[in-house]
Amino acid sequence: MAVDAVWHNNEQTIIHFRFRYPWTVEQFLDLNAEVGAEIALLPHIVDAIFDFTDALTIPPEAVKGFRRAAHLSVGAPNQGISVMFGNRMLPLVVKVVRVVVPGIEDQVFVVEDMEQALAKVHEVQASRTYEST
Repeated sequence: MAVDAVWHNNEQTIIHFRFRYPWTVEQFLDLNAEVGAEIALLPHIVDAIFDFTDALTIPPEAVKGFRRAAHLSVGAPNQGISVMFGNRMLPLVVKVVRVVVPGIEDQVFVVEDMEQALAKVHEVQASRTYEST
């Protein structure tokens, strides 16, 4: 499948989406809805990593699709951050989505690679743990 999602860890606190060429926004939105329903059943926050390394391109309709996905996740009680990497167009896409979906400025990030994505997720998870104690 051109878009898939796997749990990054056994605790199910990080979901890892992988995009492979050729992928479509519809594939992502369908999978995101399935994963979102599964996450909604969990008793904890889940952060997402979006890996576009093998995607080659970002379809023009991606901004609209990501905007739709962001609208659905805003306000979800256990929706964590989203961290993206692997395509040079991502900073622009995220900038546009941040403008059209208020309230996600501190929820969506672009980094260079998987190592930085995990570091960002762990940093945010540690701050959540600190805040709740």
